[in-house]
Amino acid sequence: MKNKLILLAICCFSLGGKAQMAFTFKAEPTSIATDSRNVTTVTLPVGTELTGCITGVSVDGITVDADDVIPNPTTTVITDKEIEVFVYRDKAYSFRFTSPTDTTAYFTMVIVSDPHIEQGNGTPKATMQTYVQNIINMGKEGGKQFTFNTLKGYVPTADIVFCLGDMDQDSEKTGDNFKSAFAQLNTARIPFITMLGNHDYVPDYWEGGDLGVTYGSSGGHACNEVALNVVETQLNTVNEAGYGMQFTKFSDDNYSASVTQQPYPFVIRWRGINFYCGQTFWFQKLYTKPTISNWNWGNYTPVNYWSSDGIIAKLEAYAKAHCGEGSIFMQHYPIVAGSDCDRWWMGLCKPGYIEVQTNDKGATNYYPTVRAKKQKYAQIMNMCKNPVHFSGHTHSFSQETYEGITDYTVASPGQEAGNAYIVLCRDNWGVVEVKQVQFGL
Repeated sequence: MKNKLILLAICCFSLGGKAQMAFTFKAEPTSIATDSRNVTTVTLPVGTELTGCITGVSVDGITVDADDVIPNPTTTVITDKEIEVFVYRDKAYSFRFTSPTDTTAYFTMVIVSDPHIEQGNGTPKATMQTYVQNIINMGKEGGKQFTFNTLKGYVPTADIVFCLGDMDQDSEKTGDNFKSAFAQLNTARIPFITMLGNHDYVPDYWEGGDLGVTYGSSGGHACNEVALNVVETQLNTVNEAGYGMQFTKFSDDNYSASVTQQPYPFVIRWRGINFYCGQTFWFQKLYTKPTISNWNWGNYTPVNYWSSDGIIAKLEAYAKAHCGEGSIFMQHYPIVAGSDCDRWWMGLCKPGYIEVQTNDKGATNYYPTVRAKKQKYAQIMNMCKNPVHFSGHTHSFSQETYEGITDYTVASPGQEAGNAYIVLCRDNWGVVEVKQVQFGL
């Protein structure tokens, strides 16, 4: 995440009476307080390098050249907790800067996506197992060592790991390759969460004649059930491990009896942060699977599809109820990255919460629908505290902004040497910094 320039209006008393000085900082201060001696204490995030933390200065609302301040606040050596006096045109301003050393309020999440275990140009199982072991060893003796710019002295270790979908081969029949590739995380007692991608859950992606609802075990709904079970089983594993997490799963109650294929997005609430996990994407449609009675050698009676009204309504209600807590949103599909992004957000649905085309194949006017979905998603995210979005699918790194929301798209580990993001998070706040890394040999 890019460093923010934070403008601080700090009231100080000078030798000549009341005056005002303002600084811009590389990192947002966590607190500002002025004592009875008119010394203003500025507390910066844990581990902030104090020397060089000031990037600009103004006096009485007017930007001034830092060289005209004695000493220059942008270059002076700042000592933790000592009073620093800055003089401008015979007026003195007193400050104390401090940066705590306790990093217990910070943790690191690791994000991977699109491992495609054992699929063509995807990641071989044994290679992914090596990457996963390197994730486990990160920050330990002999393991990979990374740093964050905003938290000097902090050594990142893998505190929680997410996979954003496309877990293994198309329509994988058992999910065993993926489970084996990531099993070490459970053994190491590191929370690991995975979710569906378009290669895990059809018919959202495939455009064959039956749109992926094939009856039987060769694909379609049967393989969807396998992928859903992989996600659900891993969630249960994490829940039973006792990490102190709260889980909320979303479904559409209107169709719970008739719809056997729901994507079940979910939220994990942990350390004062809500991790919103949208699976393939939050607007994934619901559908009924075919039965033997309407299956005849590849000729199918059209299955029923429903829009994600109930799921989106529940997501919105949850976001409103937790708007004061840190928020990290994730789904497989990016918001804007990728040349064919808009088509990914379409699907076969009946009109509902956001109206959609009855058939996106050959539809020429679905862009307003796509915009409506994205704008609704952004509206929900913007209800929340410090929202940041993560996605996969494109197999490459990117950073885009939509309606004020930053979306970080992570490259696939099979593309080059174990690509991943490591994300510095702060309790009750959310994302502090995002960094591209590789967990290859």
